[in-house]
Amino acid sequence: MPERSIGQKTASLVALTGSLDRRIISTRYFSIVTWPNGFWFRLFDYGLSVRRFEPHGLMFSERNGYTRYVRAFGWIARILTPKSA
Repeated sequence: MPERSIGQKTASLVALTGSLDRRIISTRYFSIVTWPNGFWFRLFDYGLSVRRFEPHGLMFSERNGYTRYVRAFGWIARILTPKSA
């Protein structure tokens, strides 16, 4: 029986994380990534990132005021712009 290919993006993600917990859907103008503690999506280079606060706390840019965010009910949301990575 031939070996099944799971795709280059998925294979590289499994190599980095060791699991298939993340889901990636990507087209030319739209991308979405989900994982157990959050998700982000982009449409025409703008988007929204939402994640749980508990597992990791604030990121460096959020702690030091470089990035604006909204924290509510244990979740953190922030707007993604073309300049944000």
